Amino acid sequence: MNYEFAPMKTVAIVQARMGSTRLSQKMIRKICGKTLLEHILERLRFCTRVNTFIVATTTLPEDKRIIQIAQQQEVAYFAGSAEDVLTRFLQAAETYQAETIVRICGDNPLIDPKEVDRVVQNFLQTKCDYATNTLDDGTLLILTGLGLAVEVFTLTALKKADEWATDPYYREHVTPYFYEHPEQFDVRFFPIANSLHLKKLRLTVDTEEDFQIVSEICQHLYVPGSIISMGDVLRYLNDHPYLYEKMEAINKKYRKGR
Repeated sequence: MNYEFAPMKTVAIVQARMGSTRLSQKMIRKICGKTLLEHILERLRFCTRVNTFIVATTTLPEDKRIIQIAQQQEVAYFAGSAEDVLTRFLQAAETYQAETIVRICGDNPLIDPKEVDRVVQNFLQTKCDYATNTLDDGTLLILTGLGLAVEVFTLTALKKADEWATDPYYREHVTPYFYEHPEQFDVRFFPIANSLHLKKLRLTVDTEEDFQIVSEICQHLYVPGSIISMGDVLRYLNDHPYLYEKMEAINKKYRKGR
């Protein structure tokens, strides 16, 4: 891998657990013979601005299956608190001596490694505390169903958030404390390319409907040993506009946010 732009140890942490209120055990549901978690890990291997990546799960008995998948894929893992995810991230980062942390959500099986690299590179060049990608209107990708959200922050900033964030919401969701308190952190936003075109996209897997849509896309485009590019996804969706209609309907029901 090329570490030219990553002088500090950059660790991507994949947040994954078996419990889900809308789609139970989604991490082990399979598309094209691979679990959602395996698809994410496969795609992260194509990142060039990340030194290593790990899976952060919980100590709950049900999440032993997550650990098994990580072991089978020869990926490091950490098991921590089920409720206090912020502390889980901090402990995982310290365990693997991360200086820069990239947060990857476990419900984004089509996470784009090029987008991960872009945000990491911008983060390192600006030397900020926290960086994330947005749409052109400033909407945080982490608050949409786009499925391409990337968040990057320093270990130092994470330690401060762990000390200062007391609201249970901040403990559960890890990063809102950063972008909701820009007076305490150097926060930077990097709009994703072609934001206006991407606004109607929904590639996260949060519901059964999401799973069916992503399954259809992968069944037509996935080739073992390679990854599906966003260009291929967009071309497929343009040829099958009924999928955009389904995405829009889901977004109206389940738009993320506090």
